[in-house]
Amino acid sequence: MRLCVVGNGPSAPKHAESIDKCDVVVRVNSWPCDTAGRKWTVWASAFYPSIGQFAMGMHKLSPRIPKVSELWIFGEQPILDGLPLRADVKRDHMPAVRRAELEELLGARPTGGFMAVIKALEREPTELCLTGFDPEGGHWWTGGGLEWGGARCAEVHNLLREHSYYADLVAGRECFGLKRPVRVEWWR
Repeated sequence: MRLCVVGNGPSAPKHAESIDKCDVVVRVNSWPCDTAGRKWTVWASAFYPSIGQFAMGMHKLSPRIPKVSELWIFGEQPILDGLPLRADVKRDHMPAVRRAELEELLGARPTGGFMAVIKALEREPTELCLTGFDPEGGHWWTGGGLEWGGARCAEVHNLLREHSYYADLVAGRECFGLKRPVRVEWWR
């Protein structure tokens, strides 16, 4: 299975065609609907306003988006329990203990994108593609008045450390206790 995790960085729109060719496409946080490809299988979020937007049907705003089949929440289980989601949307979350392990590994709070990459690796894809994870950080868009620029992001997260792990994955180095090799491409 070829799985692509699409972050919010400026590289994402350049790879729309390649994104849409993947079997599973994971979009992170409040990703804008019709700019970086059309395929959208999983919505992954640690950012609570974007979770609320999902629950209110934001994914219906663009007719180009097919129905999202899964929601990965990197918060506590009760948040999932309280969301008014369609019955067919599979819900999953990352336990607090796992998030704490990642925080210790990074020395900072992991981004939603980093947690989405970890969750994607747990699916054991044959190939993992990353895009929108740009070294300068920040988003290539602004949505709903919520701006998350590189400097503000760097105050909370360790993007350099996260990107060093992405580079390790691409180079095929041992990372995150992978049980089998995964081919990783980082589209920038």
